Amino acid sequence: MVRAIAILSGKGGVGKTTLAINLGVALSRYGRHVIVLDANPHGPHIAASLGEHKPERVLDEALSGKRHATEVVHLHPSGLKVVPASPRHDAGVMGLDKLGMVVEELKQRTELVLIDAAPGLEAHARAAMQVADDILLVVTADLLSTADALRTIKMAQDRGKGVYGIVVNRYHGDDADLDVASIQTLTGSQVLVVIPEDAHVRKALRQRQPLLAAYSDSKASKAILRLATLMSGTLPQDPTRAPEGKQEVVGRVFKVFGR
Repeated sequence: MVRAIAILSGKGGVGKTTLAINLGVALSRYGRHVIVLDANPHGPHIAASLGEHKPERVLDEALSGKRHATEVVHLHPSGLKVVPASPRHDAGVMGLDKLGMVVEELKQRTELVLIDAAPGLEAHARAAMQVADDILLVVTADLLSTADALRTIKMAQDRGKGVYGIVVNRYHGDDADLDVASIQTLTGSQVLVVIPEDAHVRKALRQRQPLLAAYSDSKASKAILRLATLMSGTLPQDPTRAPEGKQEVVGRVFKVFGR
């Protein structure tokens, strides 16, 4: 079964976009066919994180009906496939009601869509939640982030959405951090993985590369790979998806960042 998973956070600054990018890379390495969709028009950071500040084909064109969703899929040299959002400041005013259509079009060409949603509970985050099959929550190990996550979980449950699990990111492991058991108790959801604070994340960002491409042996990379291993085993395989390598995987048009 093809799935769409919205990666959500109750607040900004928890590393949600970094996780979306690198989880996409990791799942692709495990043979899953993945597209990462930037659905955060007010902070569209996926393209910039990969070295492209003015992508030529963007989500907005699919939302407006100008292009089919598969025509705005970009292929990064790392093998990651993404749909970038427009960096224009006014881009977020349109198309919320069309996001579901775009996701369904992408589902026709892949087996998993990872939606990098806007932070918080505003309209764009709710739209991403609504079109997803499940949600994956990213938190930091503090009370404020955990409380925000609980509100997000409640909203998802009210909308009949499943909570795939929680990722604890940027974990320091000191006395200021909540432990995993406390986060699970407070949220009523399972913590899937703990990703440590890692300076290699910032280094990879400066290089405009996915962490797993630049520093695959870093502690954060290894934690993300563990999450991908878990998800690869629990997400249903779709035998109807063609294997990669023949350039027929995702759609009619690819643009390679950096070329």
